[in-house]
Amino acid sequence: MRTKRFFTVLCAIALTVGASAQIDENDKQIFNHVGAGVSVGLDGIGFNVATTITPYVQARAGISFMPKIEVNDIDVDLNIGDNEVQQANAFIDQYNQLGLGNGPISHINPPKELSMSAKLNMTDFKLLFDIYPTKTSPWRLTVGFYAGKSQLLEAWTTNCETELQAITQYNTALQEHKALADQFNLNPIGLEVGEYLIQPNGDQARAFLKVNGFKPYIGIGSGRAISSKHRFSFAWDLGCQFWGTPTIYVMDKPLDKDSSIDGDGDIIKTVSKITVYPTLSFRFNGRIL
Repeated sequence: MRTKRFFTVLCAIALTVGASAQIDENDKQIFNHVGAGVSVGLDGIGFNVATTITPYVQARAGISFMPKIEVNDIDVDLNIGDNEVQQANAFIDQYNQLGLGNGPISHINPPKELSMSAKLNMTDFKLLFDIYPTKTSPWRLTVGFYAGKSQLLEAWTTNCETELQAITQYNTALQEHKALADQFNLNPIGLEVGEYLIQPNGDQARAFLKVNGFKPYIGIGSGRAISSKHRFSFAWDLGCQFWGTPTIYVMDKPLDKDSSIDGDGDIIKTVSKITVYPTLSFRFNGRIL
């Protein structure tokens, strides 16, 4: 008898919870329901809050971020051989004897091992609007935007600070005294990254990949951030961010095809064509109100 009564109570609770989880079909849903969700996908890990605007439109606002993936110990080379080192040091001796610049500069001593690290930085605020063809349809069109830092990728040297400082002084001397540099037939020294030459600035060399900070978004998907039938729901999104033309910077100077070692600029040509970023994500939602 007690067992039968226990199951009766459980059924009553289940029916009560089920009823409370549904939204009345006559509810106009005008900013009167709130939900929250977590997502994972190609835009990283995301958190959002949502509200109903009408039965046909819902809005989501939140953040998404990619775990800061860092790659270390990337080997890179300088664009200088033994013969060029001798010529460079001969230029430096002449430069110091003439008393040029603000003082003597040190000989070039290229490091045997030069390494870099690279880090991905993708963190965005997002505001998205889900538009449904009917009151009950799970299928939708989503429009909105992502907004965050324009700097997407950063790479920097991690050792040989003294040698890079000397190279920086040497490159400055070449630029300021071109007539003397031409006598020795010298070119600036830098890191060969792909087909590009990255000159150090001080005791370090840095390069950045930048896109637009404001990225419009359009996509499709299934599922509602605030379900009218269930307290919890699942959804997926497939779309793309329009982040503009990616640009590679060395310090504050953008690279172009004329900056390449061979003048071809294939990397710049390839990178500049990647103007959209595809986004596939999966989301778990919960209705709060």
